[in-house]
Amino acid sequence: MAKTKNTNAADEILEEDSKRSRVLPKNLDKGVTIALVLLGLYQIYVGFFGYTSAMNLRAVHWMVISMVLFLLFPSRKKTIDKVTVFDWIWLAAAGACSGYILFNWLRIAENAGTTTTVDIVFGIIAILVVLEAARRSVGPVLAGVGTFFLLYGIFGHLIPGTMGHRQYTLQRIFAFLYTGTEGIYGTAIDVSAKYVAIFVLFGAMLEKFGGGELFVDIAYSLTGRKRGGPAKAAVVSSALMGCMSGSAVANVVTTGAFTIPLMKKNGYQKGFAGAIEAASSSLGAVIPPSLPFVVYGGLTSISIGSLFVGGYLPGVIMVLGILIMLVVKARNTKALDEKERL
Repeated sequence: MAKTKNTNAADEILEEDSKRSRVLPKNLDKGVTIALVLLGLYQIYVGFFGYTSAMNLRAVHWMVISMVLFLLFPSRKKTIDKVTVFDWIWLAAAGACSGYILFNWLRIAENAGTTTTVDIVFGIIAILVVLEAARRSVGPVLAGVGTFFLLYGIFGHLIPGTMGHRQYTLQRIFAFLYTGTEGIYGTAIDVSAKYVAIFVLFGAMLEKFGGGELFVDIAYSLTGRKRGGPAKAAVVSSALMGCMSGSAVANVVTTGAFTIPLMKKNGYQKGFAGAIEAASSSLGAVIPPSLPFVVYGGLTSISIGSLFVGGYLPGVIMVLGILIMLVVKARNTKALDEKERL
């Protein structure tokens, strides 16, 4: 019975987030699951045992993710209940662009920057795929920012003064973005393929093996007998889980399924309990060794150790700030500690 209540609490938290994604038919859902499992196994193999070129790893990584993305995220809210012909067209375009790089990378590298008309055509399609994927999954703002800077690269030579730049041909722009290692298949995809994928797999396995419950038990044993103990347990457990997952949503689902009902039972209002869990789950972005710190290290070439040292201070300050707020709130509410209830 308690497990059912916990699951319902997690479902309520994820309800808004899930409205943007599509529920696939059973057979198609199985196909997507198989594709993602195979990608996960490939990432683990390359990350720990095997070897492949960096560009091939990036191409495979983005190909699978982009193809799945066009199935899960509809182009409009009206098409959320079914996969349309346009979704399949975008899916085929995403697979073709990454597949072209995968099978032609050796020739492209040997040509030392010399591109063909076919390369440019695939480059244009690849850029459109990226912009559409960003619009569907994140929103029109990010796609608009990408479009703005793409147009700036094309027409920026017409801007006078220091904001302008020299003129670049369309061939050079699209070749740089598509066939180079600093464009679509650049540092961001490299970090995602090498580090983010492994980190997400680790977080998912930790969740399935009961890591969320373990962190809640540890946190509650430390804070449960203090005033406002359930809320403090939410903060501590979310901080511990966030170090592993780096995802606020995953953090809410794992720890929030236990801490939110517990806070409500101890007298906290529903909105306040959800706010505490949301704020605590955001700690995963600032407390090492969370996923964002791995990404920062890959993007900036700063050692992970240095990032950890610099990251713990704001993380500890954030935890203390939330705990102090809880102490003040507990004194002004009917939330009781365990001793008072006994």
